[in-house]
Amino acid sequence: MRTKSRRLGIELLEGREVPAAVFSVFSNGALFLLGSTQTDSITVSQAGPNQVTITPGAGTTIDGSAGSVTRPVFGALVIRMGAGNDTVNFDLSNGITLPGSLVVDYGTAGTGTKTTTTTNAGQFELQVRGGLGIRYAAGDVTTRLDNLRVLGGMTVTHAAGDSSLRIDNVRGAGLFSAIGGGLMVTNAQGKADNTLLDTNVGGSVTFGNGKARAADNAAGSTTISNANNTARAIIGGTLLISNLSGDSTVGNTVGDVIVRGGVAMNLGSGQFKATVADVKVTDSPVSIGGSLTIRGALAGQHTVALGGAGTGLRVGGNVSVALGGRDASVAINDLTVGMATAIATGAGADVITIDGAAGAIGSSFNGAFAVRTGAGADSLTINGGSATTSTTTFRGAVGVNLGADNDTLTVATAGKVRFLTPASLPVTFGGGLGTNTKSVTVGNVTGHKQAYVNF
Repeated sequence: MRTKSRRLGIELLEGREVPAAVFSVFSNGALFLLGSTQTDSITVSQAGPNQVTITPGAGTTIDGSAGSVTRPVFGALVIRMGAGNDTVNFDLSNGITLPGSLVVDYGTAGTGTKTTTTTNAGQFELQVRGGLGIRYAAGDVTTRLDNLRVLGGMTVTHAAGDSSLRIDNVRGAGLFSAIGGGLMVTNAQGKADNTLLDTNVGGSVTFGNGKARAADNAAGSTTISNANNTARAIIGGTLLISNLSGDSTVGNTVGDVIVRGGVAMNLGSGQFKATVADVKVTDSPVSIGGSLTIRGALAGQHTVALGGAGTGLRVGGNVSVALGGRDASVAINDLTVGMATAIATGAGADVITIDGAAGAIGSSFNGAFAVRTGAGADSLTINGGSATTSTTTFRGAVGVNLGADNDTLTVATAGKVRFLTPASLPVTFGGGLGTNTKSVTVGNVTGHKQAYVNF
């Protein structure tokens, strides 16, 4: 008798995805939220003091629950999300006040798309009574914090990848976000866009952007200005903005602010713009208590604008601009400099204009004034634009050397130029080698006699 054999098979079971799991740990007054290597998404809100409510996003659990949980916090709130595409959101519908520091740490080992945001800000704030630190791994990241108030300092670090950072105040005119200590933002490589709007910073501010995005050499931009306030924001220390390489048609903008210390910009080796002029405020000039320094690498092509017609720029110390070896542009309007001014450009057809915009009142250079350009067909225009009622004033020595090739000098063909330089100091305009031309309206020039060499 033959026995039928049975064929063995495998029954397919229903697929089950492992959810992203976030766990909470309470230790010595601090609350730790620990994420997974999956895609973690949480929203932090607050209904009462010394506690927070954590709501998981789709596919995420909190302590095994798919619903919201409330946990105490009497010290720091530390959020460690790890690898994966993660989101941390702070819901400000009722405001959030944290009694200690806030740390959002996505780790350094895992890449991914990371997002740290606030929502439903309205008239409420995210208040942090300690410091605030955010650390990202490599990958594309977004940080937007509305209505922020930090008693300590703030640090944001990011490895390679594109980044977008925005700190602002959306409550309207008369109110500012505030960081009590300093602000330091560093990006290793990628298109880095930084925006600081309607925000006071008690200490120094640093935006340290590394190399540009490798795919297209895009470097991003840094903007400091107001969107709502006509009163100026304040930076209590120095301001440093740097880019190692890359191109940016937007570039860096510093406006609507009082900087107690100095300002320094490094424009890198690409095609880059830098503007220090008002965006929203019109009743007084941007004010820099220390010196203003702008540098570009030799290979760069740079465009610099200092001051705005009718609003201006006031620098208590020195102004130093040194740009790269490609065609450079420097436009100055209503600039007041307490000490020396020095502008240097490399090879290329460089264009330097002073008080050339319509509506300019006039610049005042209270220390020595020097311009030196490299080889190329360069031009220097002092009050030769459309501001016919403006007056440009020099109170120190003046030394101009336009370098080799055929250069152009224009002085006082629109408004007036006054040389209030002491008799013992020189006022010299040198054309350098080449066939050079000058246009000077003598009747609009007063004060110290000028020497024109090689024109």
